Amino acid sequence: MVTGNNPNDHPNVCQEETVLGGFTLAIPPLLSSALRVGYAYARVGRREDAERIAAIQPRPIEQAAIFVALGDNNRAFAALTRALPLGPVRIGLELTRPEFAPLRGDSRLTALRKAVGLPE
Repeated sequence: MVTGNNPNDHPNVCQEETVLGGFTLAIPPLLSSALRVGYAYARVGRREDAERIAAIQPRPIEQAAIFVALGDNNRAFAALTRALPLGPVRIGLELTRPEFAPLRGDSRLTALRKAVGLPE
């Protein structure tokens, strides 16, 4: 049972972390350590560092999250397309994460959802 106001007691709530020279960002929980750093780099404008981390990510969904944070939706959709073999349950779950919110409303997301067998 979750009680109290400690954000660490609430694993599904974005928690704030201080990263990169005093910037404070809301970083979604449950992300791998490398993805968290890549996502943070992208959010604070350290594009080269974020790109470097995206390049070494073995999971296309994690690459996609970094690309979205960089504002590169084309590469995000390419990475999500590589993740389609994970199936509708995993893809559907991942697409509900807040870091993928900027993709909502893009017609390519509708096509991707259809390709994996999810409702529009």
